[in-house]
Amino acid sequence: MNPPAAQLANANGANLVFIVGCPRSGTTWLQRLLATHPQIKTGQESRLFEYVGSQLRLWQQDLASAKSDGRGGTGMAGYLNTGEFSAIQKNYLAALLAPMLKDLAPGQIFLEKTPGHALFIPEIVQLLPAAKIIHLRRDPRDVVASLLAAAKGWGKAWAPRRAKNAARLWCEHTRQAQAAGKYLPPSQFLEVSYEALVENP
Repeated sequence: MNPPAAQLANANGANLVFIVGCPRSGTTWLQRLLATHPQIKTGQESRLFEYVGSQLRLWQQDLASAKSDGRGGTGMAGYLNTGEFSAIQKNYLAALLAPMLKDLAPGQIFLEKTPGHALFIPEIVQLLPAAKIIHLRRDPRDVVASLLAAAKGWGKAWAPRRAKNAARLWCEHTRQAQAAGKYLPPSQFLEVSYEALVENP
């Protein structure tokens, strides 16, 4: 039975786990390992918080602008208060989550894997305070080599073509994930070493 929209809109993320990390860090492999558990469901990369998190950041920028420029700022903060915007955004998030969560049985987990969510952990936790995060960290040399290889073939549309840019991608994802993880309890944020996982799955 599909959960009603109101139930999803009030969800706290307790049945969600996000795998994050720099692209080419082994996040797909970890997703497949975990998805062998009968209580875990998963699917394609949703890039969910690239949509929702970007809106939340823009809203916060609008609020800051409205306070600082003395003219009321620009953007939706000129038309909505924080409570109104939050209600709209929770309904929007619920609608996007519905295809992922609609078939979950009680006690089951949906495992979402989008590497780029490493850049949106604060927004994930703000909107889904009970969601859990797994950050997969891999040796940057191996990540850079894998990114450059991908850029020559199937990943040419998105993978960096220069080692310097690939290294920057690793630094950005890893630093932001680790910085966000410092403010979360161990029960909510877990950093896993790819190399250690390969050695002992």
